[in-house]
Amino acid sequence: MRAGVLGTIAGKEFRDHVRSRRFHLFLGVMLVIVVAGMVTGAAQYSADLAAYAETQAVVSDESGLSTGGPSVLSFFSGMFMSTAQVGVFLGIAMGFDLVTREKESKSLKILLSHPVYRDEVVTGKALGGVAAIALAMGVVLLLSLAVLLIFGIVPGPGEVLRLLAAAFISFVLVVSFFVLALFFSTVAETSGGALVSSFLVFIIVAEVVPVLTVGAGSSLLIGPPPSPPAESGDIVSDEEMEAYEEASRAYTERMRLVRDAGVLLSPQTNCKGILGAVTTPGVPVPPDFARNIVAFAVFPAAFFGLAWVRFLREDIR
Repeated sequence: MRAGVLGTIAGKEFRDHVRSRRFHLFLGVMLVIVVAGMVTGAAQYSADLAAYAETQAVVSDESGLSTGGPSVLSFFSGMFMSTAQVGVFLGIAMGFDLVTREKESKSLKILLSHPVYRDEVVTGKALGGVAAIALAMGVVLLLSLAVLLIFGIVPGPGEVLRLLAAAFISFVLVVSFFVLALFFSTVAETSGGALVSSFLVFIIVAEVVPVLTVGAGSSLLIGPPPSPPAESGDIVSDEEMEAYEEASRAYTERMRLVRDAGVLLSPQTNCKGILGAVTTPGVPVPPDFARNIVAFAVFPAAFFGLAWVRFLREDIR
């Protein structure tokens, strides 16, 4: 893979994205999310600040000590959660026709007739799209920080790091479904087929998987819980009680495994869990935080690997 050729392809794709109406729509939607999220966050921050001012006087009068004030992260929490909710649609819209568009116009065959390798083409297309997404979200983040400064709200160093981490997590979610759409763009023959396939997978991981792995839906996969050995008033032997307890433990373990599998298969669920830990200072890190991060990173990496292999082996005519 040659860096010069890769940079040329990525630059062309980046310029095409930035000049397209789809990118302008992407940026517009992000600005709407920012406005809605910051309005909600500002209201929450004002409420927390008012509550802090009321309790601070009482605490200082009684003990002479002061407690920490509300975090500016509440100002951004609504924005990042909203981005996580709609980012999947934005990512799919950016990537579903990257390859199929050129298949339909027959320009892909002309491109591959030049001295360029297929891995350079698919990697350059991915990098160009990711760079366009990063530009849009970077502009949104900078404008959001500028609004904070205009209102005289200056986040501390720790809060800035958390804000950057939350913004990066939201960015990875958008990229995850961008790469998913890129994969189906290499598989499908038409842009419509790639779009339908991408949304079908989205519905499965966003709606079907959580229903089947969380709450009552999990019983459809692992069956009903074990019944007690006897009704009230009956005498239960030690062997029956031990067998019941063992069956209950095994059932609980199976339910936990199914729930964990559902969480790992859903990028949205992982994103919400990670964002909750990042944007809530003072709360202990969940025990499965590292596992969520690994699963969150595996999703885009796996689909990019599939797209890469599929494009290299595709018979283009």
